[in-house]
Amino acid sequence: MLGPSRDPSVLCSLCTASLKGIMIDFSISLPGFSVRIIQTERSVAYQQMLYASGRTQPGPWLTNCDGVTTLSNHQQQIKHGENACHAFDIGVFKADGTYLSEATYYEPLATIAPNHGMVSGWSFSRQDPDHVECNPDLAAPATVTA
Repeated sequence: MLGPSRDPSVLCSLCTASLKGIMIDFSISLPGFSVRIIQTERSVAYQQMLYASGRTQPGPWLTNCDGVTTLSNHQQQIKHGENACHAFDIGVFKADGTYLSEATYYEPLATIAPNHGMVSGWSFSRQDPDHVECNPDLAAPATVTA
């Protein structure tokens, strides 16, 4: 897999538990538009391609994480006691399917994500408006045993 996955089954239980509520609240905040997951898991090769942008390749700076030394929360890793992906990106689309990249469409995530116990990319020093990830201060989810 070079490009990103959109498969929500790779997400950790904290992301999974928050995902539906975030998607519903985000949809309500943007009447007339649809919202969809656009990224969950990223391969090392894809993460390295993003990291190269604005450094060794032309284009804007996209990430602090090189995918090897510093893993992205979009990569499988153990956090909160789970080996999973701990972030997802959401896209806003017009009725005709056109993807909208303008940051203003994603501004509602700045309050919606924290309301569901997650961190919004709006809070990063280099804003990542469509990004949502696990709150590092949250404890691992409770394990249910039979």
